[in-house]
Amino acid sequence: MRWLVKRRLIWAMAVVMLLGVVGAIAAVVVVTGLWPTGGESQRAAAGEIIGGGGGPPSYLEPVPIVLGDYVPPWEKAGAAERGMAADIADSKKPRFAGAVGEFRLYGFDQPFSVEKKRCVAVEFPLVSDLKFNYLPPGTMARGPQYAGVCADGSVQFVLQEFITRNTSFNIGYEPGERAFAHDASAERISAATIGGRPAVVIRPPIEEGFGRSWAAIATDNGFIVVDAHELPLSETIKIAEGVECESC
Repeated sequence: MRWLVKRRLIWAMAVVMLLGVVGAIAAVVVVTGLWPTGGESQRAAAGEIIGGGGGPPSYLEPVPIVLGDYVPPWEKAGAAERGMAADIADSKKPRFAGAVGEFRLYGFDQPFSVEKKRCVAVEFPLVSDLKFNYLPPGTMARGPQYAGVCADGSVQFVLQEFITRNTSFNIGYEPGERAFAHDASAERISAATIGGRPAVVIRPPIEEGFGRSWAAIATDNGFIVVDAHELPLSETIKIAEGVECESC
């Protein structure tokens, strides 16, 4: 599994370099902030929290949320090497930038939208805006739900980070313009409808799910997005379909 550890370290380092630029992406490294519901919230609340205040909060140890063990298709098929090769090949293609349905997408190396104010979040209060109806077996929360708040008091994002034994995914909400950064070529991106709402999906490099995928759903006040690593698109969409947010 050395390749997986190395891959995640490279990803983490890349996101860290963006921390001072975009508060909304900053939380991707640490925690996406959403509480589970019912008895699960009590188990999550029992986790020891570090950070918070001037930095994103996280649990000292991941908190189990769902029993079981999720085994992604790429692992069952022994497709890790093929997935890595496809990921590398895709990385050599131009990153897509432009409109897809109701969303604007841009690469991590491209300018942020001029229509949406960006700030470096200065406070990270715990919140409970997002609820989940589905998380994969074996899901653990790396931290509590929190918001990224700008110096003027406006909310930049809400996030939470989850992991399983061999995958990870972030669930977040951003108010305002439906625009987010990604690192995929155009052939992986499609407009979609999820839960009866306009959406955009970004497929992983191989069908079995190795690599990164996204599913973003338009809401009344912004959008919800699931950013997943090593999950097939069908699972990423299933997670996104299960997110509830009354204030979004």
